[in-house]
Amino acid sequence: FGALQFQDIAINSMAVNANDADGDGGGVWIGEGGVLQLQRVTVNGNAINANSAGGDGGGVFIGQGGAFQLQKVTLNKAPINANAAGGNGGGVAIKQLGLFQWQEVTASNNVINANSAGYDGGGVWIDQGGAFQAQKVNIYTNALNANTAGRNGGGIFINAGALASLQVVEVKVASNALNANVAGTNGGGIYNGGGALKLYGTHVNANKAAGLGGGIYN
Repeated sequence: FGALQFQDIAINSMAVNANDADGDGGGVWIGEGGVLQLQRVTVNGNAINANSAGGDGGGVFIGQGGAFQLQKVTLNKAPINANAAGGNGGGVAIKQLGLFQWQEVTASNNVINANSAGYDGGGVWIDQGGAFQAQKVNIYTNALNANTAGRNGGGIFINAGALASLQVVEVKVASNALNANVAGTNGGGIYNGGGALKLYGTHVNANKAAGLGGGIYN
């Protein structure tokens, strides 16, 4: 139940870079009930970059009841970039009751970019009861770009279960919220296995799936 908080700082170029975990969380591992919070922070260039996990969460793993919260944050130039997971969630894996939250965030230039998962959720994987929430967000150019999954959900995978959710509210998209993601089976952009999917004003562009739902499988 620990907490790590960053306020009023700038993070530049590969702060968490080229780490490896045999299990979960190649770059960052947030345990049960833990919180990682960024407030009034500017992130420039590959902050969580080229990490790998044998299990879930190549870049970031959010454990049961854990939270990764971005509040009044500016994200530029692929801050979650080129991470790989042997299991689920190449960029970010969110376990049961975990939360990945953006509030009042400005994001540009391939924010969750070129991550890969051996199984599901190349960019983001949301387990039962987990949530990815974006509120009052401005996106310029490809929020989730060029991520790949061996099975389902090249960009985002939402597991079965009413409590698993992707919520995008009061979000302004200038160009391609989900762009050029690829799934080996279904859901190139988004795979929704039965969770709650709410998208408003969102562009889903040029994603590909070998099976069903090049853009969205619902």
